[in-house]
Amino acid sequence: MLIDPPYSVEDAAHYKVGGEHYPSPNILVRNALNTLNIGQRVGIIHYILPQAKDARFVACVGVVCGFNNRIRVFSVFEKK
Repeated sequence: MLIDPPYSVEDAAHYKVGGEHYPSPNILVRNALNTLNIGQRVGIIHYILPQAKDARFVACVGVVCGFNNRIRVFSVFEKK
């Protein structure tokens, strides 16, 4: 499963749902893991490296989209 949410409350305000309903990366990863079977993986791209209990941390890769942009991290977790 892949997750690519807005990266901040300010970014979320530009979308229809708005910033007031902005879930943290930890919550997004936890909810995704709850839907997966053991051994399946979830990846998220965000400014934050989430923490996922009951999951194996698989990877963390820096992602840049051109000069003068913030670096993001693509992290992957596997359900135990």
